[in-house]
Amino acid sequence: MKPRQQIVKAGETVVTDFYLINENDVKGHFVLSINLQSVAGGVCAETNRQVKVIGGETYGQLIADSVCLKLPSVGGLCRISARLLNEDGTSVTTGYDEVLVVDLSTNKLEGEGSVWEDGTAMTSFLKGRTAQPVEKYRDDLGKLDWVIVTRPPRKEQLTMIPSESLRTPQGEHGLEAVYYMDMDFQQEVHRETSKVVNLSAIEGATPNPSVPTIAGYGIVWKGKVIPPVSGEYTFHVQSNDRSIIELLVNGQVVYEVLANKTHLGNGKVHLNASDEATIEVRFKHPRSNARCRLEWAVPNNNLANPQRLLERAQNDGTRIFILENTEEWTEYIARNSRAVFKDKFFVGTNWLGGVMFNKSHPVFNELPADGALNWPYQALIHTGVERMGIVMEGEELLVGAYHTYPMALGTSMGIIPVGKGKVLFSTLDIYGNIVNPSSAGLVAQS
Repeated sequence: MKPRQQIVKAGETVVTDFYLINENDVKGHFVLSINLQSVAGGVCAETNRQVKVIGGETYGQLIADSVCLKLPSVGGLCRISARLLNEDGTSVTTGYDEVLVVDLSTNKLEGEGSVWEDGTAMTSFLKGRTAQPVEKYRDDLGKLDWVIVTRPPRKEQLTMIPSESLRTPQGEHGLEAVYYMDMDFQQEVHRETSKVVNLSAIEGATPNPSVPTIAGYGIVWKGKVIPPVSGEYTFHVQSNDRSIIELLVNGQVVYEVLANKTHLGNGKVHLNASDEATIEVRFKHPRSNARCRLEWAVPNNNLANPQRLLERAQNDGTRIFILENTEEWTEYIARNSRAVFKDKFFVGTNWLGGVMFNKSHPVFNELPADGALNWPYQALIHTGVERMGIVMEGEELLVGAYHTYPMALGTSMGIIPVGKGKVLFSTLDIYGNIVNPSSAGLVAQS
């Protein structure tokens, strides 16, 4: 069976198609008995379909399509089960698949909180999901119960360009993304609006469901960028050196990655506040894992003091959630806690690969835990060399990373005591998926 969406909001309907793999030349008229079981094990939806099995040379057959099943109003894994029954009710064969139901209404942040980010993506997402209104983080704010951090501690460090600083040619937030079947940008196959440029496609996966190829394709993101302040900006495209990239600002190439993995240009451009500049990313991907993330460093002389943030945890018991740029924050965390950061490593995808896993914790409320990060977490795990584990001491491990050779065990999400408070850090792509309109982004949002 094939659910058309495998991650779905609570209370919605999942549409499923049922196929028979006919290894025993079954043929004739049967009843397809279908039920949906909730995470608690109870049946919350069921239906029967009269089906005709052809048999003979028809090995694979679609026997029932567009079956609608109402999902429960609570989150968790649900199982869709089906039995093919004879007229006397005896079972000929069975099958099942799972869907993840996500209920965003159950997760709310209590207390006074703030968000330290470039842009407003996280702040906008949190509207209606916090007990109190959320302010942009500043040093002079009063006592805070929690702070979510999605930017690096220093002003010259790169962050993903937020959607509110990008405009499509039609004036929407984001950039226009045009997908091509070739690397010469001639055979267009799909066009859409991307809220941000944050492509991650593992080897064997297409860059978009509408693009029927896994290699030799091209993508162009284009539109305008709106600088929030005047000054010298640094533009950059994060990739894994397997692709050919050109980044143009106001028609000039400011950064590029060549086929031989050479990086050219420093990406520096002077822009005036609120003056729109054209921006274009030309991405050519020959093969293997694909990664493309558009970033910038904003000239900001009024950046908050990162040490002051950690002192809030020390003295006030503030909980700090670092969801981006964890590696850049380790210096400050170590200085204010007993955590010891020793090394880092990257989990590969084949030959010298590994696995990522998690344990039960309120962070994973109604999400799968105590096992490998399987398909529900596909959008959160960076592909290829970017699946980072941190080798350290002094943390509570929530998500681990294991590298097979050389053998290494690291932390990809953990909690560190800092004085009266705590710091939760993560190397998963949570922030990049807050604006992900596809169902895969629901897990990050949860």
